[in-house]
Amino acid sequence: MSMNFKHGIYSALIFLSFFGFRAARADGDYNIGNPQLQQIWVDPVNGKDAPNRGSVRSLALQSVQVALANIPQNQPLNNTGFVIMLVPGVYPPDKVPPEFLSVLGTADYPVIMQAADDTGTVYLPSMDVTACKYFYMIGIHVVHTSGSGGSYGISFRGCDHILVRNCVVVGADSTSSDTALTGIIFDVCQNVYVEKSEISIVERIPLISPSGNAIDFYAAQYGHVKQCVIHDFGGNGVLVRGGSAYLTVEENIVRYGGLGGIRLGIRDTLHGLDDMTLPWVHYDCYDVKCFNNVIHHTADAALTCGGGYNILFAFNTMYETGLQSSLIVLNQTRRSRAIDKPTAQDYMDSGAWGTWYLDRGDDSDSAPIPNKNIFIYNNIFANPDDSATSGPHFSIAGPYTTPSFNAACPRPALADDNVQIRGNIIWNGTPQKPLGINGSSGCQLGNPNCNESQINIDNTINLTQVFFIDTANAVFRPQAASIVFTTTKVFKIPDFSWSGLPPSPVEPQGTTSNAVSLDIDSNVRKANAPIAGAYTISTSSVEPNALNEITTLENYPNPLNSETTIAFHLQNRSYVKLEIYNLLGEKTSSLLSATLDEGDHSLSWNANSVEAGTYFCRLSAGSEVMTKRMTVVK
Repeated sequence: MSMNFKHGIYSALIFLSFFGFRAARADGDYNIGNPQLQQIWVDPVNGKDAPNRGSVRSLALQSVQVALANIPQNQPLNNTGFVIMLVPGVYPPDKVPPEFLSVLGTADYPVIMQAADDTGTVYLPSMDVTACKYFYMIGIHVVHTSGSGGSYGISFRGCDHILVRNCVVVGADSTSSDTALTGIIFDVCQNVYVEKSEISIVERIPLISPSGNAIDFYAAQYGHVKQCVIHDFGGNGVLVRGGSAYLTVEENIVRYGGLGGIRLGIRDTLHGLDDMTLPWVHYDCYDVKCFNNVIHHTADAALTCGGGYNILFAFNTMYETGLQSSLIVLNQTRRSRAIDKPTAQDYMDSGAWGTWYLDRGDDSDSAPIPNKNIFIYNNIFANPDDSATSGPHFSIAGPYTTPSFNAACPRPALADDNVQIRGNIIWNGTPQKPLGINGSSGCQLGNPNCNESQINIDNTINLTQVFFIDTANAVFRPQAASIVFTTTKVFKIPDFSWSGLPPSPVEPQGTTSNAVSLDIDSNVRKANAPIAGAYTISTSSVEPNALNEITTLENYPNPLNSETTIAFHLQNRSYVKLEIYNLLGEKTSSLLSATLDEGDHSLSWNANSVEAGTYFCRLSAGSEVMTKRMTVVK
């Protein structure tokens, strides 16, 4: 079956179900803390840049650039942070600065741009953010349009401590005549976090042919992409390259890609060694862990790695991926085109891999970058018979020995140095589909960790089809009777060591533990009996009454001033937790944690200790979670 960018009505339903309000988890959501903040209000319709000062909503400014002018630049903030409260509306390009430059927040005094009301009601044009620190975007909808300029939805360059939470970033809306090259790019940044957001190149694939990557990390270290929906992109869903390190890609939905799902490393004809950051100048990516993701409908491989060191692909669920390629691609990336020859030569003198040569027109002008320690464990790859990959299951490159002109790099450059492929469940067309291990590929018989015999023994390959709950509506939980719950070929993932790197320059040690303790739904994984894929529980294996624990959740009055009554009905006796979260996703109150009988229940919440704004009441009972939005006015 040819690649089909189907985009049905269920897309919106999936987004809502996946983004049902989820509290910040203790295992890694970015912690904003409790910073001291001064509000600056902006209203694109009713605001006035003069004489208003933006101190309260009724005296809002009209343009974001005037609000930004009220924040000191080129110096770290030391008395107060700032939150730019954006009133709902469409902010035209002439009301938004062309560049956010040198806004230097700190951990105690950050700069936040936040939707004042419901998430998604604030629309901004493309944004360039350069040399900013502790800069957070919350609840904003960014759309690249023909008049907004730039090649990205949001471009972060030379930044540190960036948070994008509960945002929507679109490379082009349905009326745009052009598309952004990338949804979000992090270029030479550190500590970057994308959470609970939706990123795409276009809103609806049939209307525009997209060409870009949804999220791109270049020379970026530390951070994560977590609990996002990444969709409708012509390139890759997540691209990591250029010496990026210490990143996790976890609990995301990645779908409808013209190329691959998650790609680590790529031959780049626009960037060379001189664009990278010391000391991460050997491998293209280090210590990147990709787990608990669902990837479906991509033309190229769901998982690709070239030039990676200590890379983990584990507990992901894939469906109809690699239709024009293979399920997994492992190769050498190539580093070329050093524009700044002196910098590239200085890097090479310090021990970096690469070349200073600009362009010879063939592969001799670039340095091949190998793989080392690539662990592919306990994933599900499911392609129905009519959606098999055009190539074999795996594409693993053999040793690269071709000489390169004035290049410093390993020879031979291996794509399969300590590659481990174990515990994966694969259905890809028919049992006759070749594995992909041949005379010129990697993972030959002499490779002790990855070879044809070992791969067949340690993985479940085309023995039986994997059945999911409802693939037509993108519900990729395995059915209760699926092989996912019966196979014994699932393995505990060994930890990495931080060894075997070149002696200079020395890269800081990353996280060597490969423990994945929870699934995509926060269910605890059994360490000694793991289940492959992103989900450990099938909805059909849950007791029917567990799906309807809560039938109502209300509060009155709403809006409230000081106190409100929260009422709910339980269908069954259940363990119940009731918590209050603010618009930043931070828990402000824990009201209840107890087992309650079935029936009606109510309790009061006193809001005297919180500021005016939007809050969420989150009620969990059994396996069900329900939220209610509440507005506090003062």
